Amino acid sequence: MNKRKTESNDAAAQEDAIGTSEDYPSRNSAVVVMTRRYRVFVFREFLLKTFGREYLGQGTILDVAGGKGDLSWLLANADGLDSIVVDPRVTDHTKLVRGAQWMLDNPETAKVREQSAPGSRDHSPLASLHLRPPFRTPRHLRMFMDNTCVENATNMERGGEEWAVYFKNASKRAEACEGQSMHHQPLGTESIDGERGRITCCVDAYVALLSARLVVGFHSDEATDSCINLALALRVPFVVVPCCVFPKAFPHRRLRGKPVSSYYDLVEYLKGMHPNIQQAELPFESEGGGARRTVLFMRPSDYDLRCVVIPSNSGGL
Repeated sequence: MNKRKTESNDAAAQEDAIGTSEDYPSRNSAVVVMTRRYRVFVFREFLLKTFGREYLGQGTILDVAGGKGDLSWLLANADGLDSIVVDPRVTDHTKLVRGAQWMLDNPETAKVREQSAPGSRDHSPLASLHLRPPFRTPRHLRMFMDNTCVENATNMERGGEEWAVYFKNASKRAEACEGQSMHHQPLGTESIDGERGRITCCVDAYVALLSARLVVGFHSDEATDSCINLALALRVPFVVVPCCVFPKAFPHRRLRGKPVSSYYDLVEYLKGMHPNIQQAELPFESEGGGARRTVLFMRPSDYDLRCVVIPSNSGGL
């Protein structure tokens, strides 16, 4: 192999494993300033602390609008959980696989990254996981999560044939979005996993949705409302971290008679979808401040509290 090409690949693997100088977080009180690539590790820790591995291992986790699938890959390989990416985009686990392998090949540096204080320049959350091959590819439902999906998946009166038709059309719709501006492009001509892990059987897709023990949406944008609607319909916990508001895409969202147009309005609107929704803050921040880190969630016990459920007619992706 060409020496220059080998050195280039090694450098890329090191960058995936430990990040560039711009990726290193810095400590600011109890909140860690970090770039986007590290925030998924914080979100994973929140899920584990809030629900525990025992509960999460009882069924599937639906990682809605999970993009490249980093969260599901971490949950699968670090925690042995069945987390399914629900996203019309092709998943790509190249950076995590390459980074984990680099840590194995460079144990001394990996030890430094692990032992460095979280939030310091030398720390890398990937090093502390001690991941080893073979790496699992999380399953992937390549489809949009919107209220049409929620209705088709949870309406027990509809027969199997109707779901099969819906799933076929939903898959075609997702594939038609390939290469559009909303879609990330995998590294190179195709991702390290390609379509491996994709659920193509309509029955398997149906079972995956209905066996969910948790629905998550980490900056799930247009699919955030539908994450909550699906979880409420299935009576299972959910965790969402709202991000963009998209007021033009959701004109029906109203708060005290006015359109939902700000981030804080969105958080309040989403909390109104069920009276027992809890709120917390993830311990990360962006360099300039303003990172979207508010968490809205419900635990299994929150369904047992006496309340009156507020019907929702919110939209989705």
